[in-house]
Amino acid sequence: MPFRLRLSLLLCVALLAGAMAWATPAALSDLEDDALATLQTGEPFATVWRDESRTDGAMDVYSVIDIDSPPEAIWRVMTDCEASVQIVDKMRSCEILETGTGWDIREQALRAGLFRTRNVFRSEYDFPREIRISKAGGDMRVQEGVWTLRPLEDGRTRVSYRATSCPDFPVPSRMLAKAMRRDVPQILTNLRDMAERAN
Repeated sequence: MPFRLRLSLLLCVALLAGAMAWATPAALSDLEDDALATLQTGEPFATVWRDESRTDGAMDVYSVIDIDSPPEAIWRVMTDCEASVQIVDKMRSCEILETGTGWDIREQALRAGLFRTRNVFRSEYDFPREIRISKAGGDMRVQEGVWTLRPLEDGRTRVSYRATSCPDFPVPSRMLAKAMRRDVPQILTNLRDMAERAN
C-alpha cells in the first residue's frame, strides 16, 4: 500500500473521530475573518498547522462549515455509525464497543485495496452542542478533539472542528498538512450533504 494512501486513510479516521488541539496558535484568533469569508461562499473553511511547541509531531487543524439543518438533526448524522461509513469514503465499518451515560467508545475500520487501518476512540457527548474525543486505541499516536455545533439565527448550524492528530508512523509535515487540507473539507461537505438530506 503506497505511503500516501495509508496516510490518507488514517487522516480520514482522525477527522471523523474529531481531535482537538489544546494549544492555541497565535494566528488562530485571526482565522475568524478568513473563515467567515469562505463560509459566505458556501464552502467549508479549513486550515492546518504544526504547533512547534509540541514534541509529538502532531498536526493541528481548524475547520468550520455552515449546514442548513438544526443541531439536533446534524447530531443524529454525526453520531450514527452507519452514516459515518457514507461520510468517509474509505471507511468500511463503525462499531460501538462500550457505552455509558454521556459517552461511548467506538472502533472504525478503513480499507483501500489490501491495506486496512483501525481507530478506537472515546466520545463524550453534550447533546446537541459538543462532542469531545480522545484516543482509546488503534493506529493514531495522538488524537484529541472537539466538534462544536452552534445554531445560527437563520436556522442553519455552524459546525466547527478543532483537532490535533498524528499517525503512528513518521510523516513529513508537508505531506501530512497536504493530506489534511484535502480530506477535511471533503468530509465536512459530505456531512453537510447528508445532514441536509436527512432534515
